[in-house]
Amino acid sequence: MLSTNVRNDILNALYGRQKDTGGLIPTSGSCYLGFSTAAPTISAAGECTAFSEPAASTGYVRLELRNSELTDAAAVMPAAVGGEIKNSTANLTFDAPNDGQSYGKATHIGLFAAKTGGLPIMVIPLAAEVTLGLKATLVLEKNKLTTTLTAADTTV
Repeated sequence: MLSTNVRNDILNALYGRQKDTGGLIPTSGSCYLGFSTAAPTISAAGECTAFSEPAASTGYVRLELRNSELTDAAAVMPAAVGGEIKNSTANLTFDAPNDGQSYGKATHIGLFAAKTGGLPIMVIPLAAEVTLGLKATLVLEKNKLTTTLTAADTTV
């Protein structure tokens, strides 16, 4: 069984909420959300091997989740509490595409340790596919992005 403090530490590490970037979880001191335009490819080992993001030429950029404890910016993703982390203080809104461009559809959210490149350290399916364009951007409403870590001890 994991204590609540350990569960909070794991979630905070996944979401870039810790100053120390060493250790077992491959994160940086930052966290970026990206979205995939198709179902990501997941290997038999459970690792994401392909995550199709829109081209940079469309104006697409990953959304940085800021933390007021680590930066001067307003917090949009507070630290984990009770084994749960969520966007309880603000909506998370991706920028609209450039004029004349479209992102297509969004099917999954990915958590990244970097603003560009690499594969997500965690993949989250959207409840429903969303088609995105100039008048329809991806918004994760307040309290809708929630990750809960539970741990139960099983005796055999």
